[in-house]
Amino acid sequence: MDTTKLRLGEVVAGASAILLFIVMFFHWYGIKTGFSSQDSALIKSITGRSVGETIGVSAWRIFSYTDLLLLLLIILALGMVLLSATQRSTALPISMNVIVTAFGAIMTLIVLYRLINQPGPNDVVTVKFWGYFGLVLTAGVAAGAFMAMREEGTSFSDAAQRLQGATGAGAAPQPAPPQPPAQAPQPPQQPPAQGEQPAPPQGPPPSQPPPPGGGAPPTG
Repeated sequence: MDTTKLRLGEVVAGASAILLFIVMFFHWYGIKTGFSSQDSALIKSITGRSVGETIGVSAWRIFSYTDLLLLLLIILALGMVLLSATQRSTALPISMNVIVTAFGAIMTLIVLYRLINQPGPNDVVTVKFWGYFGLVLTAGVAAGAFMAMREEGTSFSDAAQRLQGATGAGAAPQPAPPQPPAQAPQPPQQPPAQGEQPAPPQGPPPSQPPPPGGGAPPTG
């Protein structure tokens, strides 16, 4: 593995993916407990344990499937970096940076939606700092993969053409080879009736050779 072969976009995508994996263990949301600051102080004086007004929840705990999709994005981004560092190619019709760019853009929209419409009532669940930072890191994965795609000289139109060529959807139909002209059928020859002479062949009679001696042939 040679890290000097990595492009700037791949470094950005890989670093954002690693940081996103770590940040997902931090508190993205806060759930209100219903205790006020005075109640929290009273509970601490009695039990010796502090109870805050909100309880922090990480992305791994509060999401049902979004965290798994983010984990898949992290794996794809690190796989893209690994393939570029080892100078290996996959047997896919499109490159990995195109896949990470498209999937990272989709996940950025999903995380943004989950921050605007957080899981739970708005008066109970609040968004914390690490949730917004996770959104920035998700967008960083997509942006880094897009930078690597541009540095490679690949565009989405090229990827679509390669995908169509691999599936055979864009292949033009081959013209059929020309057929030879059909020959007119020959009419069948009728055999001569019984007792009739066959008709002489058409055309001039064959020339007879002159008699020996050079004289004219005798007449009558």
